[in-house]
Amino acid sequence: MKPAFILFLLIIIAVLGVLVFKNVFTIIPGFQNMTSGGSDGGIFKSADQGETWTQLAAKREKDKTKILISGLNINDIEINPQDSKILFAGTSTVGFIKSSDYGNSWQKLSRGSLGADSQILSIFVDPQNPSNIYLASYFGSRGRILKSQNMGETFKEIFVTHADKVMISQVEVDNYNPAILFASTSDGLFLESSNSGGSWQIVKDFGKPIQKFAINPKDTRRIYVILQGGGLFKSSDKGLTWKDLQPNLAKLYSKSNLGIREISIDPVSPDSIYLGADYRIFKSSDGGDNFEEMSSFIVGKEYQISTIVADFSDPLKIYVSGGSQIYKSVDGGKQWMVKKLNTQKNIKVFKTDPNNSSIIYVGLGK
Repeated sequence: MKPAFILFLLIIIAVLGVLVFKNVFTIIPGFQNMTSGGSDGGIFKSADQGETWTQLAAKREKDKTKILISGLNINDIEINPQDSKILFAGTSTVGFIKSSDYGNSWQKLSRGSLGADSQILSIFVDPQNPSNIYLASYFGSRGRILKSQNMGETFKEIFVTHADKVMISQVEVDNYNPAILFASTSDGLFLESSNSGGSWQIVKDFGKPIQKFAINPKDTRRIYVILQGGGLFKSSDKGLTWKDLQPNLAKLYSKSNLGIREISIDPVSPDSIYLGADYRIFKSSDGGDNFEEMSSFIVGKEYQISTIVADFSDPLKIYVSGGSQIYKSVDGGKQWMVKKLNTQKNIKVFKTDPNNSSIIYVGLGK
């Protein structure tokens, strides 16, 4: 066989190989993302109250300042309450990221005291002055609270935990007095600052890691704390005294040994409290004095509730997420519809645009 003919055959085979690869690349769902370094994580967005979802920033940008977020583990999402096109997210690997175009593109922010490899576990944007942003971060083997006064351009450290491997799990600002901050730690400390982070005091040592705390948006004296491994407490006087609410729940699930992982306060009717305990939901209509199980929420025991959100524009509309599924009720929990996201990751964060409840963002992680 002549060399020229062999070369011609090799060229034909190469061309056919390229065509086959391009067709496979286009046809197989998700193949393009996998081969370009993307994945099925990051942030998904809905503009129609959770009916349809789109993965954000899943393709590489020509602009080198923009980052691909589809492979990131998202710990928190916050939206500028005065400008909804500005979003912030906390990640486990690339620190603090920001979008200025409704989440379509993102850039890293790692300046000042914010390390480039920081884990950002919680974000809070001051609703009265969105230039002030607080982060619960972890780097250098310690938990730290960071503050920005220029919308995330630079940060300074305002608190560091007392020991290695102790994290700051959450930080929030009092709605009525933004000089008052609250924070929780992974070793059970509930903290308060009354001077915008200038100094801190221990409000309560719960002795167990704090899973989450929630503050009544219309009466910030009322604070709820759930503990890892079990425990639900309420304060009606900004932490001076605490009431153990666990006995109110024990009769409902004492034989099931469920763990409370989520607490959510209805922003319209804040006496309505929702608890997510593994695969079950409990609701109180009197600020936590009494609870009832929402028996209409029926899922398998393998389902782990991660978020519960009551719509601020319609208190009958409730969203519950766990794994890659989102359950939605439009009648106060009597009936439920379910949507499954196109991902194998778990939903960790569920945030509604404060200016448009039709727009929802979810953050995914392991």
